[in-house]
Amino acid sequence: RHDPTPMDIRVSEWLRARNLYDVVIAVKADKLSKTRQQQQRHNIMTALELEASFPIIVCSSRSRLGREEIWYHINTHIEEEISTDTIH
Repeated sequence: RHDPTPMDIRVSEWLRARNLYDVVIAVKADKLSKTRQQQQRHNIMTALELEASFPIIVCSSRSRLGREEIWYHINTHIEEEISTDTIH
């Protein structure tokens, strides 16, 4: 619902510098209209200096919006770690 804070920006920079950055999860989406969700997505991309293709998941625990997409990202990373570990 809010633009990224200075701390959010610092954490984003820290993660990116270490290649640990994969997805942004924007919470409390149920409090925003669809139009406002899109505007907020753009504000996040701009503030965190993300490319347009960077995944930003808009989610809400109340409506469960974004839940499946979050699980998809978690499972994808687990599978990648498992396949990387078996290769080494």
